[in-house]
Amino acid sequence: MRLVELLEEPLKINRHLNKAERQDLVSAIMEKTFIPPSLAGRYPTELSGGQRQRVSLARTLLVRPKIIIADEPLSGLDTILRYQLLKLMLELKEEYGLSYLLISHDLQMISSVCNRVAVMYRGKLVEVMESGNMSSAVHPYTKMLLAGLALELEEGHDLHHHAEDGQGCGFAGRCPVHLPICHQETPSLKGVSENHLCACHLA
Repeated sequence: MRLVELLEEPLKINRHLNKAERQDLVSAIMEKTFIPPSLAGRYPTELSGGQRQRVSLARTLLVRPKIIIADEPLSGLDTILRYQLLKLMLELKEEYGLSYLLISHDLQMISSVCNRVAVMYRGKLVEVMESGNMSSAVHPYTKMLLAGLALELEEGHDLHHHAEDGQGCGFAGRCPVHLPICHQETPSLKGVSENHLCACHLA
């Protein structure tokens, strides 16, 4: 499909509009998300990474969502494009009253957009806190993410060690400060301070 057809598709499926109404909405959302009219006849493969991200955002907005779930929305973009898309997301959040659920390893980006941050490791929540309280992170994995050590963590340590028998902390085999209890008992998510939860025996 060409870009204009991609944008019209959700309107055909989710909203009862005639052709002229769809075209008006598509033109308006393209302007809102800084997609030049000259791109309307192009195919997705002819667009840059930043343009494709904006098209995805535009398609989503056309169905008037209350919440947008985005998985690594800024991945693969250079610094300038990341800034532009993030700025656009914040503006649209205010204008449309949107809520975002963002999935990312980029905690700096997450904290600048979101009110609350939930950190997961191997599918389990290990820490939940206010985004403005990131400097008070307690869990070792959260601290590594904040320090930008996530990739080093994945490339090093024992990748296969985690509580396969259901006992112990799943992060124990990679944790730089683990204790014997970490390999024996699974920590529960508990309150550390107001609006701050952590699943760690050291918390």
